[in-house]
Amino acid sequence: MSDYWFVLRTNPQCERKAAGELRRRGIRVYIPKQAREVRNRRSGQVTVKTRPLLVGYVFIRFTGPQEWFHVRQCQGVKGVLYLDGEPGRISAAAVAEFMRRQRRREFGRPDAESDEKRMRRLQTMFAPGRRVRVADGPFSSFLATIEQIKKDGSIKALVEIFGRPAVVTFEDPDRCLTSQSA
Repeated sequence: MSDYWFVLRTNPQCERKAAGELRRRGIRVYIPKQAREVRNRRSGQVTVKTRPLLVGYVFIRFTGPQEWFHVRQCQGVKGVLYLDGEPGRISAAAVAEFMRRQRRREFGRPDAESDEKRMRRLQTMFAPGRRVRVADGPFSSFLATIEQIKKDGSIKALVEIFGRPAVVTFEDPDRCLTSQSA
């Protein structure tokens, strides 16, 4: 077995199709993936979806003789990535590092958080009466006092605007508020 992988270009959004075809022909395939949380607009449920980290590219490793003809005949494969006139190679150690980092979930935030777990986290980070600083939006860098954590996960806070308190609701407190007291 060789100690390096090759880089293949795929047609747009055909990484999985190409990988399936290549595997059927006895070629080892690796697609680095990125996980992301997606919240359903109607039900509010959070699911984890994956997508390729390197869109349009997959790594292949031959388990037998190098048969480029069979690789090019696979559906979804656009061709081999050539570097200096030769097929682009990546060391097995570099691809193994990609695999380790994907297992450690460094690409994206793949842990879907249940509503109960999110509410517990918000209650510890943004307890009522706590002073925080607004990090994003029109009230950026203003001080705020947490009033209430609503059931949908939004936070109602009193923001001091020009010395007077105003009630503001933050729909995404993780992005808008910093938990360090100011």
